Amino acid sequence: MGKDSQGRLVLKRPLKLSARGLRPVAWYIDGEPLGLDESGEFAWLPPVEGFYDLTVIDAAQRVDKSHVRIVAVEAVK
Repeated sequence: MGKDSQGRLVLKRPLKLSARGLRPVAWYIDGEPLGLDESGEFAWLPPVEGFYDLTVIDAAQRVDKSHVRIVAVEAVK
């Protein structure tokens, strides 16, 4: 993860999200639903550094929430 010349995050691949619970589950980032990628997994590409609220709800309507911070770091060579 790094930044481009305009300060936007550059990820080599999306972050994969997973959770335990009764399937199916639904993920939300800052209240917006997260769709499945082409492989059928929940994958997220944060647009910028900062804080995000992640919520997951399973088929039994159990809810779990997390407040995360995304920070770009230079790759270790």
